[in-house]
Amino acid sequence: MKICCLKNISLFILFFSSNILCAQNNIDSLENILEKTSGIGRIDVLIELSESYIQESPQKSIEYAQEAYSLMAQNNKKQKAFRNILSAGLVIILVLLILYMLSLKNKIKANKILQDQNEQIRNKNLEIKQKTEHLVTVNKEFEKLSIAASQTDNAILILNKNGDIEWINEGYTRLYEATMDEIINEQGKTIFDISDYPDIEIIFNKAISENKSQIYDTIHDSKSGKKYNVRTTLTPITGQNNKVERLIAIDSDVTTLKEVERKLNKLLITKDKFFSIIAHDLKNPFNTLIGLSQLLVRGYERMSEEKIKYFHNNLYQISKNGYELLVNLLEWSRSQMGRIEFSPKKYNLYALAEETFSLYSAKANEKEILLTNNLNEDSEIFADKNMLKTVFRNIVSNALKFTERGGVVEISEKDSKDLKEITIRDTGVGISPEVIKKLFRLDEHYTTEGTEDEEGTGLGLILCKEFIETHGGKIHVESKVGFGSKFIFTLPKSNKTLS
Repeated sequence: MKICCLKNISLFILFFSSNILCAQNNIDSLENILEKTSGIGRIDVLIELSESYIQESPQKSIEYAQEAYSLMAQNNKKQKAFRNILSAGLVIILVLLILYMLSLKNKIKANKILQDQNEQIRNKNLEIKQKTEHLVTVNKEFEKLSIAASQTDNAILILNKNGDIEWINEGYTRLYEATMDEIINEQGKTIFDISDYPDIEIIFNKAISENKSQIYDTIHDSKSGKKYNVRTTLTPITGQNNKVERLIAIDSDVTTLKEVERKLNKLLITKDKFFSIIAHDLKNPFNTLIGLSQLLVRGYERMSEEKIKYFHNNLYQISKNGYELLVNLLEWSRSQMGRIEFSPKKYNLYALAEETFSLYSAKANEKEILLTNNLNEDSEIFADKNMLKTVFRNIVSNALKFTERGGVVEISEKDSKDLKEITIRDTGVGISPEVIKKLFRLDEHYTTEGTEDEEGTGLGLILCKEFIETHGGKIHVESKVGFGSKFIFTLPKSNKTLS
């Protein structure tokens, strides 16, 4: 707008300068010019006209001055209005600026809050991620524990501190052949109801009071009739303030372990027996031999023929007993090491008995003891010949040792469907019940002298028991003190029975 006004003023000044000399004659033309000029430009023209014509036409000059004043008043009014509008605009701009600054401040504050919230969210997300990773790890461990608890053959019980059953695993169901509901319905809901251990309450209370695991063994009869050796570990589980809240009972089938322990104990007993025989029984015959031989060497010239014969007879008996002991010891040690080959075949039992009797006929004649073979001549047995000879030899030898002069030793048989029962009877001194219990035991070293001071080893009958059991048979003794003894054992009649 200002540019337009300045342009009009410039045009007016140029036009007015070119016609100022003929002002008086062209007033009407100037008035036309004034009508075409407005604003500040027109005021300036009127002022110049009034000054130009003040002398020539005072009236005209006054009119121009009045019009210039009126125009100035209008212009001032317009300027005032423009200033008011400008002030209002500035106020509005200031208000808008303040509002903008407040908005900007609020936005910055909101952004800060948003950043803090985002940081919290990131921290939460990180915490959630860490917890998730921890839960994944815990779940994996729980899965492993779950697999172990379900797949293990050990029976696991979780109990509260009152002994009530809270949970059992699959291993418990497999071992005891019953589910948790079946156990509770058939036996009871506490460990005191279902345990085979007689002092379970004492053990349970001890585990709680001492806060320490307790171990105890029981024998369990399963529904299928099988017996289990069960070892239970009762462990207290503590919570806050180290107080027992629950207990875990883990039952393990230790039947195999017990069998291994039994075999190990047997081996230890065997070792002790072996060294005992070597240290005592095998040494004594040699001591006696050395003593008698020394007497013969040093005093042979001074001895009568009868005494020399007596010493020779003793030397023979001691040497024979020592030899029998050595043979038994070697066979027994071979059997313990598994070096005796078991080769069962069909043999004539009557012929084996006759062969044994022929070995001891001299001893029987010396003690005037009758050897009687009451077996059938066509009687057959399925056995290892060498083992059976050892059995016959040891039992007949013992019978001769403990039978008085004029007595009887006989062998008889009785058939059953698959087994043959063989009895070797003597009319000797008999055996007390207390001694019978010790005859076939490795941990009981029992031996005694015969009716004419014959010595035994205590090993022969143990060897007989092992050989008979190798055939799947059994051996026992029937005896009464003063009325003789019967050694009765069974052997298979065929290979089918043996297998």
